[in-house]
Amino acid sequence: MAWGDATQGNQGGSAATPSTPARRYRAKLATVADVNREIQRIYREARSSLIPVDHASKYANILSIIARIHESSDLEARIAALEGGRR
Repeated sequence: MAWGDATQGNQGGSAATPSTPARRYRAKLATVADVNREIQRIYREARSSLIPVDHASKYANILSIIARIHESSDLEARIAALEGGRR
């Protein structure tokens, strides 16, 4: 089961309880390198038809946003350190 395959909801209108709870996927996304590794994994899974390409695209977009946040945070910390050294 690929990590994006959690139950998408109830298709038949009845309140069915899944026999096993959906597993939560955990990925280390603490650095840009971690995010890059995860995007590569998603790419491989999409190319291998383990997850639909439209899902892979959405996941990669979210991960790209996370990478930009990491980059901005790192830049912000570096600027603060430079400005702190001038005072």
